[in-house]
Amino acid sequence: MLRAATGLSPGAIGALVAVSGVGGACAMLFNGWHSDLKRERYLHLAAPLAIQAAAFAVMAFTHSPPAFAAAYLVLIAANFAVAAVFWLAPGEMLDPRSVAVAVAAINGLGQLGSFAMPYAWGLARDATGDFHAGMLALIAPYLIAVGIVLVLRQEHRRRLRAAA
Repeated sequence: MLRAATGLSPGAIGALVAVSGVGGACAMLFNGWHSDLKRERYLHLAAPLAIQAAAFAVMAFTHSPPAFAAAYLVLIAANFAVAAVFWLAPGEMLDPRSVAVAVAAINGLGQLGSFAMPYAWGLARDATGDFHAGMLALIAPYLIAVGIVLVLRQEHRRRLRAAA
């Protein structure tokens, strides 16, 4: 996909992927640190998810190789930033006895998505002849995730106010 969109050589794609990993590691460290500093998990989860949706939109609509590569770098950094705080949220909002069930449910849904999305991506690629439709289809799940996180944030804040 990176080669088709950017026309880069395999070596240059390897360098792009390596740079994205370094950028992602920095984003993960910063987002985790800032989330701890502010004691706020939900916005630190919702913002990178929204950024990922925007990066997929750029990747779906652009035909500019530099714009595609930049969106890819942003996408990977945001993905790593999500990883820094994702598993902290269930522990904040659930009774400790319920956390294991929630983590198992999240993992199960993730595994289902890991199976279904590549299949759907392949169907979209076969139907359209390129990967842009697959990128476009990924925007909605990320925006839905942002909505869910923001609703959970409101519920968490309501519980804190009720307990005070």
